[in-house]
Amino acid sequence: MVAIDHEPGKLRRVTGSNYVKRGISHNGNTARSLSAEDGVLYRGLHQHMEPVLQRVSYLNEAINESSQLTNKNEWAYLGSIPFAAIQQFLDEKGWKWDKFARDNHGEKAALKLWVAQNHPHFLAPKRKASQILMPGIPKVDKPVKIAIPAGAKTA
Repeated sequence: MVAIDHEPGKLRRVTGSNYVKRGISHNGNTARSLSAEDGVLYRGLHQHMEPVLQRVSYLNEAINESSQLTNKNEWAYLGSIPFAAIQQFLDEKGWKWDKFARDNHGEKAALKLWVAQNHPHFLAPKRKASQILMPGIPKVDKPVKIAIPAGAKTA
């Protein structure tokens, strides 16, 4: 988690260095910045991850842990991948956004695998076997008592 430590348009200098950083935009938990050091310009993206993790937890409880009465379509929430994590993935692979958007060679599948290996906290926990509904078999929360008439033969 990287702290957003400057306001948009405010110039920040690091003493003893020729490093200069300027905030460009700040929206919610995401900030963009431009930095210059030794004549080289850098674009920065900083995002607080706590709201993303809270969203994953909230939607997991609201959708995945709900009963069949409230989730009639049996939707499943898989997770939320923040923009900063996607940008980190693209930087590691050396890919641009256009290659990722076209998805000609399984780039999005590679992202899902990378997130599962490096950032599993952005994914909702898998459903338990007790939460999976089989078609044609009603889900029973409590055991059902069946009255057997006296004198009936049982197997």
